[in-house]
Amino acid sequence: NILKDLGYDSKFDLWVDASAGDLWDESGYRLAITNNALYSSEQYQAYWLDLVRQYGLRFIEDPFREQDYASWKFLTNAVDNAVVIGDNFYSTNPERIAEGARERYAH
Repeated sequence: NILKDLGYDSKFDLWVDASAGDLWDESGYRLAITNNALYSSEQYQAYWLDLVRQYGLRFIEDPFREQDYASWKFLTNAVDNAVVIGDNFYSTNPERIAEGARERYAH
C-alpha cells in the first residue's frame, strides 16, 4: 500500500472523485487526460477493482456515469475495504435516490 510505504497509513486515506459521467462518450469511458484509453463498463469495473487492490484506495466518488446502474451495483458489492460514494449519482434525480437505496448502488 502506497500510504504504508510513505508512513502515512495511520493518518490518511486515498480518495478519488472520478466524476465519471464526464468521461462517458457513448463508446465507453474515455480517459482523455491520461492515456486516452477507452473502457467498456466491465473493463472500467475491473480498472476500479485494480486501483482498490493495488493502492488501497479507500473512497471512490462517482466512479461511473449516472445511468450505469449495473456497474455501480457491481463495484459496491465487490469491494469490502473501500466506500463507493455517489453524490453526482444521487443529487440529480430523486427517483434514483429511492432506487439506489433499495438496490444498494452505493454505500
